[in-house]
Amino acid sequence: MQHFLLTQQAPGVMDLFGPIILMVVVFYFIFMRPQKKREKEAAQMRKDLEIGDEVVTNGGIIGRVASIRDDSILMESGSSNTKIRIAKWAVQTNMTAQEAAKERMQEAAKTKKGKTKDAKPDKEAMPDNKNYDENADDEKARDEQE
Repeated sequence: MQHFLLTQQAPGVMDLFGPIILMVVVFYFIFMRPQKKREKEAAQMRKDLEIGDEVVTNGGIIGRVASIRDDSILMESGSSNTKIRIAKWAVQTNMTAQEAAKERMQEAAKTKKGKTKDAKPDKEAMPDNKNYDENADDEKARDEQE
């Protein structure tokens, strides 16, 4: 028994710090990296603002961009076109850009739906075109009719 206790080695540096390092790496990929990506997208959205865009601020104010300066935006809001000067960082979303993206998605969905189910698949597009027979579908349909 004493021999067993004497031959046991002390834990190494990797045994002690390995799990901690692994947790830091996982934490980075789960929390920090996506947050940086969202911040970069928000900065790009603020950079791409144009006069006439409809925006929503962090405070919930909705209005149209009347003029743009380096660090601020003059925004018109309400039915009487009340003008408000806000900081660029206070813009949360660009509604005009979101609507344009939705329209592009709807157009893509319409073109995707435009393809008919009866259309035969393209021979070159088939993953395994060696075994694909163009007339196989027609033969199956005739067999089912009989």
